[in-house]
Amino acid sequence: MAESIFLDANFLIAIHKTNDSLHQSAMDLANIIDKNNLKMATSNYVILEVLTVLSQRISKSVAIKASNLLLSKDSPITQIHIDTDLDNKTLELFKTIKNKNISYVDCSIIAVMKSENIKLLATFDKKDFNSLQKIHSFKIYP
Repeated sequence: MAESIFLDANFLIAIHKTNDSLHQSAMDLANIIDKNNLKMATSNYVILEVLTVLSQRISKSVAIKASNLLLSKDSPITQIHIDTDLDNKTLELFKTIKNKNISYVDCSIIAVMKSENIKLLATFDKKDFNSLQKIHSFKIYP
């Protein structure tokens, strides 16, 4: 069974925002993920963030194009729906993490990764997530 990787919003945004300073890094990381046959996952909270940012920073049409990829039944990215139980776990994490730069959505990522036993995270927020890796048993990829 293929190992899974959770895709953070900043990675997905950089893929779709071609003038983003992280676009090429995101494309390189996407190629590594593909080459290593990692099973991609993200959450409904992350998708909400991605579509909002793309719509506001680029255009509604780019956000809609991204939504077609992310929300399609044929998408290579599994969408994990954050239900009440996962949202409660997210809130508990949010209350315990002291770093003000770790958002509620970031806490939801950790909650989902724990729930789904996903050990890899594709993110460019390495500085913020770095201190959480050991505590919450995940690795920033690669």
